[in-house]
Amino acid sequence: SRTKAILVLVLLVAPPVYLMRGTYFDRLATLTNPNDESSAHSRIVYARTAIKMWQDYPILGVGFGTLNQLALWHQYLHADIAAGPQVVHNTYLQMLTDSGLIACLLHIAVLFGTIRWLGTSITFTRQHEPGLEALPAALQTSLLAFAVGSTFLSRVSLDLYYMILMMSASWYLV
Repeated sequence: SRTKAILVLVLLVAPPVYLMRGTYFDRLATLTNPNDESSAHSRIVYARTAIKMWQDYPILGVGFGTLNQLALWHQYLHADIAAGPQVVHNTYLQMLTDSGLIACLLHIAVLFGTIRWLGTSITFTRQHEPGLEALPAALQTSLLAFAVGSTFLSRVSLDLYYMILMMSASWYLV
């Protein structure tokens, strides 16, 4: 079983890495010193800027939506970046800046609480309704992918995330 899982993983990962090997390994090489690479450097600067902005608006944030944040960037962003202001490439920092600490903590609690509850539901369903555990497992996998992806992209207003949360709530009723 473990050998099959490793084989499947290799078969799923090997083709994309082979097809993108040049750009993939070039991009990985930039991770040794992120300040030398403009994209990674800008993400670091944007994260620091978001934290500074949140410190000035800690409870309610600057207001939901990127336009509020972008209107204030010039006060926080220095000539450290050649490009103009953008959204923070991190959903958690974006939520913190947009909506403040309370909303960010609620967002994190709902996301990770749902992931944890779905794990419990998988175990319960496997014991009492064998075969149906794939439903909560699919929801949990989607939310885990969203949680990881949120570290690298701003997905505050992604509708699919909220739909998956509502599907999880519906699964609770089932």
